[in-house]
Amino acid sequence: MPNRDLVEQAPTFPTETGAPSDAATPSAEEARVGLDLGRYQVLHPLGAGPSGAVYEGQDSVLERPVALKFLASALLNDPDSLRQVIVQTQRLARLSHPHAVTVYDIVRTEADCCVVMELLNPESVGQVMEYGGPYAWLEATRIVHDCCGALQAAHAAGILHGCLRPSNILFSLSGVAKLVDFAMLPAAGPDGRRSTELSLQAAQYLSPEQVAGWPSDPRSDLYSLGLTYYALLTGGPPFATETVATSLHAQLHSPLPDPRERAKDLDPRCLLVLRKATEKEPSLRYQDAGEMLADLQELLRREDPNPQTQKPPPRSRPTAGWFAAAALILLLALLGEYLLMRTFARSPPVEEHPGPPTVSAAQNTIDSLASPDREGLNAPASTRSAR
Repeated sequence: MPNRDLVEQAPTFPTETGAPSDAATPSAEEARVGLDLGRYQVLHPLGAGPSGAVYEGQDSVLERPVALKFLASALLNDPDSLRQVIVQTQRLARLSHPHAVTVYDIVRTEADCCVVMELLNPESVGQVMEYGGPYAWLEATRIVHDCCGALQAAHAAGILHGCLRPSNILFSLSGVAKLVDFAMLPAAGPDGRRSTELSLQAAQYLSPEQVAGWPSDPRSDLYSLGLTYYALLTGGPPFATETVATSLHAQLHSPLPDPRERAKDLDPRCLLVLRKATEKEPSLRYQDAGEMLADLQELLRREDPNPQTQKPPPRSRPTAGWFAAAALILLLALLGEYLLMRTFARSPPVEEHPGPPTVSAAQNTIDSLASPDREGLNAPASTRSAR
């Protein structure tokens, strides 16, 4: 039976590493398919990344689909990192926000640690941009607005994200933006050093204080959210370097490139939010998520007084499910047309209207009324009156 004992200890703030884990190898993914974790069964892989591999699973008790995230070896083999992931996951399980992933459970075995979450569309915002390009500024603002609301709730609960970037924003099956992978990365030591190397993608969205190994706070998440906003508007990170070292140097020393050089139709009002969120000095940034959220709400309010009722669905590739639904709709339409035609075919013929009376028809009517065959009509008046 899985060991569900969790460690409650004050967390240390995580910093990102991106070394590929053995959890992401095809052999490891295939080995877990069909695994029985008590009430949870592993069905099939959905994807893998630096922090672990995600599978679709089934909760046999509540009879619902779930996502099962098996933590990467970089987390499992580092006691401090594993402890902070467990503590942050416990806190996240108590958090209820429409734009933060819902955590149901955490399962420990001798070989693995698995976080059980709500099942989401596995395609991230970052993956959508790979084939669809940047988002329109209004759509990007809505996504960032929703994630900022999730950060506000998480920060109030003592939860820091620590690795916010486009690949950590997914959509629910109904199209709602969801922030995922809170604190899913190995921790920095007391000297700021990390046990594994940073991935390039992680380095492109870290705050300057994370790069320098300084203490992080909610403003660090807002900096990463600002860089994510930049990426959604332009199609890529502001410091798109080829190595981790040059990316980290740019985070510390390079000014934010003007996004209008990449996004020609960018609404200039977005620049104010971008620049304030991505100030190098934390004291010059938004001081909390509520402050940034208010500015994003003002942007949306000016453009759309009621954005919640007109939010467009997220872009995504057509899937097999999409084609099946389209085929079903077409089949129902053809069936309805066929039944309608059969209904008309079986209807009795409509009796033709005799049309306006002619002179000859009127004469025939008069003659028939005068015919002796008509009982009583040709009888003597006295007889008719007797009746």
